[in-house]
Amino acid sequence: MQAVLISLHGRLPKNITCQYVRFLTESILELLHLLLYKNMIVYNTTYHAHNAIAEEFLAWLKSNYIPKAVCDGRLVEPRLTTVMNAEESDGINYSLQFRSESTDVLRNWYEEVGDDLLVELSNTFGQKVAGFSTLLEEIDL
Repeated sequence: MQAVLISLHGRLPKNITCQYVRFLTESILELLHLLLYKNMIVYNTTYHAHNAIAEEFLAWLKSNYIPKAVCDGRLVEPRLTTVMNAEESDGINYSLQFRSESTDVLRNWYEEVGDDLLVELSNTFGQKVAGFSTLLEEIDL
């Protein structure tokens, strides 16, 4: 956005403020986002982490798993949430979601990146973390 503002500097009528240009730029970026990410696949993994390692697991997801998962751009918009309606148990449940352009892109990502991350997760936490994945398709409202 800053580059757009810099390139427009000196070419604007005096009555157009920087705030207005910023608003237009953000609106254009939002529109591009909607066009690029329409009807994507949502890749959701729900994890159960034992209480004893829950904080360590959460930190590992944030510092290790998520950055590696999104680094090549095939998975985008990571979202990490706590599952609130889970029954009381010996651990905490988390939902980690990414968006992907298609199931083919996701399948290629999984073969090239995801398998290695799963092995790393297993080596790091063993039986103290379990998970299952689901694929969701967005529906236009």
